[in-house]
Amino acid sequence: MHSIQPKVSLLVAAILCAGISAADADDRTTIKNNLLPGHLTQHRVTRTVLRTVKKQKLEKLVWKQPSDWVQLNVHEPRPGGVRIFQMFVDYPAKVMSLTEGDEKVAPTPPPVYFGLSRGNVRLYSLERSPRESPALIPKCSAMEQAVMRTILDFAYWPDHAVAPGQKWERTIRESDFEGTQTFEFVELIRAKDETALAIRVDVTGSFKGVLEKECSFEKAEVLLHWARMDRSLLKLQSRAEYQRKRAEGVEKYVMDLDVDVKRIETLNADELEGMVDQLIAFDKADTALRKRERGAARQICEDYRRKWPESIWMPALDDLERRTRPSTRAPAAMTTSQLSRKLGEALIKWEAARVSRDGDVLDQTRRLFKALVKSHGSKIRSIAKSGDDKQRAPAVFALAFGESDDDFYTVQKYARDERAAVRAMALAGMAARRDKDTSVELLLLVLDDKKANVRARACDAVAACVPREHFSVDKIAGKLGTLMVEDKSRAVRLSAVRALAAIGAETDIPKLEKGLSREIDDEIRDEMKKAVKSLRKQGGG
Repeated sequence: MHSIQPKVSLLVAAILCAGISAADADDRTTIKNNLLPGHLTQHRVTRTVLRTVKKQKLEKLVWKQPSDWVQLNVHEPRPGGVRIFQMFVDYPAKVMSLTEGDEKVAPTPPPVYFGLSRGNVRLYSLERSPRESPALIPKCSAMEQAVMRTILDFAYWPDHAVAPGQKWERTIRESDFEGTQTFEFVELIRAKDETALAIRVDVTGSFKGVLEKECSFEKAEVLLHWARMDRSLLKLQSRAEYQRKRAEGVEKYVMDLDVDVKRIETLNADELEGMVDQLIAFDKADTALRKRERGAARQICEDYRRKWPESIWMPALDDLERRTRPSTRAPAAMTTSQLSRKLGEALIKWEAARVSRDGDVLDQTRRLFKALVKSHGSKIRSIAKSGDDKQRAPAVFALAFGESDDDFYTVQKYARDERAAVRAMALAGMAARRDKDTSVELLLLVLDDKKANVRARACDAVAACVPREHFSVDKIAGKLGTLMVEDKSRAVRLSAVRALAAIGAETDIPKLEKGLSREIDDEIRDEMKKAVKSLRKQGGG
């Protein structure tokens, strides 16, 4: 099996024992970013991820994704800064191994089974200063993108000379992450052709925004080699640990992210002018595409390809040219009855995966529902309005995955439908969507529904959608406390306990203790004990 080996904590010792002479301890140096127009770097970025999750057995998934990271200084937009272009080319992810318990799964499932990236290209213009150099991060899951940013967005240097052993900090404030990068200048290392700084970076912090409810960040450790003369990254090795908390279980992640230099050079004036011409042509094609002038954009791409066949920006041009050609694949035609059957089968698959807590199957089914709503939205909306309960309920559930705000508003309306099956599936869809804009007032109402299955689904929606800091959380927690003690339905009591654990606070522990004094179901009692432990930990107790 492919494995990820511990390494970052041993990197410094390995470097210093590799036949490279270290400088004296009193060496001081100033660290700056390279601002010279024409400075070009190309790095290979490789991330290897180990995901561990408890299903029927302990499952370990290892996948790898290589990328190319290109950066070019173009011109000075203002004194003391330089305009740069960064291109990040993510190649398709590859599943390296999958084990369940002690057994290796063969054949290895394809990357699409786990929703892994099929690759993408990003090309953007940014600004670099001597001590600030923002990093372009590839498109990937929001959680992975936040983690990669804490590692790759490192080039923020102190405004004074530093000596080996000195430390400094940088505060990270992003919409999805807040924390601190603590830098330490470990050693100045002299090799034959280059003098490099070995710099260690330790990252602490927590996810914010949409990631805060589900994800937790443990730590990241980074060791980088910074070329003293070229003022560029030579090598980076890192490890990050983080978790995703799902109703199906906790997914633990370890990401090893390595960066190796492939090219560092300074272009002469003619070479830089040629690069700028290429970027100008690319911008013209991109502008034409944004104006929906597909033919003009394609013509510019064709001219570009003839003029600069070896362009370093060719991956971005390939991607842009692909987008100029509308897809010829129309959605497969389906009758209303065929679509209803497809929705019903997908819902059965979803429910089975929810019960078995199989997050991968849930994610696959989520993607299927999104695709169906995108391709057959009007028919699904029609089915949701009319027909029998068996047809309407899956259609309402599917609409929760629609991209339109109108669809989600409609789903919330169906939570007050006259048919209990439709109300239940509307709430199930709201829980699956996990939207922070879900109406809390609506959830307060449906927690009192006459039907037990609707009350249970309402509890699930509360757990998924209501933030702990919402002003109505105390009122909701009070209702959940009543349901978990007094409701006659076992399913409602169990869901109420889980919801209270998700949105409650340490002050809600007495409600759980009251429940423990009256509950006789072993599974519910176990959930109550877990909830007490979780809320105490959250409160620092």
